[in-house]
Amino acid sequence: NIGIVYVYKGDYDKALDYYGRSLAIREEIGDKRGMGINLGNIGIVHLYKGDYEKALDYYGRSLAIQEELGDKRRKGQCLNNIGIVHWDKGDLDTALDYYEKSLAIREKLGNKDGMGFSLNNIGNVHSDKGDYDKALDYYGRSLAIDEEIGDKRGMGYSLNNIGLVHWHKGDYEKALDYYKRSLAIQEELGDKSGLGYTLNSIGVVYGSKGNFDKALDYYERSLAVREEIGDK
Repeated sequence: NIGIVYVYKGDYDKALDYYGRSLAIREEIGDKRGMGINLGNIGIVHLYKGDYEKALDYYGRSLAIQEELGDKRRKGQCLNNIGIVHWDKGDLDTALDYYEKSLAIREKLGNKDGMGFSLNNIGNVHSDKGDYDKALDYYGRSLAIDEEIGDKRGMGYSLNNIGLVHWHKGDYEKALDYYKRSLAIQEELGDKSGLGYTLNSIGVVYGSKGNFDKALDYYERSLAVREEIGDK
């Protein structure tokens, strides 16, 4: 738990210290489930630090334990996280393979929350590949699940991603519609990080439309939010 606090504070070295000490205790008492969780947490920290090889090593060790224990829920999560590492590395095909494996497990379990994440991540890959129609399909499916289970934060992410695809396609009015729907949710949740991102994205759309006064207004609002939360 202390490790998690330091992750949220952005102090990754301290987080690794506490996670490592927890892992040593889990290994000493033979707590396989706890070991799997700790290894996954250490993998997340290395991902945040941009140390992809270490992240993959710890995720791989965590995955082996989840398979040994038959913990399909955590296996699905681990496969998704490995996909994120490959996506961050720009290895889109490998990322897609892991995301699809994760989605298959989550669908079998009926894990709606996890399905929403996996669908969103698959949409990210197709968007990065420039296959915008496929991206919209996956983002739309993710949004439908988010709405079904009442996951407002997930709805905000999905709406944002759909807005980005419409911007890429040059459909600026649709982009603005989805971004503003996302913005309303982020304001309701008090999600300052999301607000900063979405305000900036709306500014980009207005800039693309040639409406530079409005673009500047949204950029300045985005900057104010980001300065408030210390997002450099």
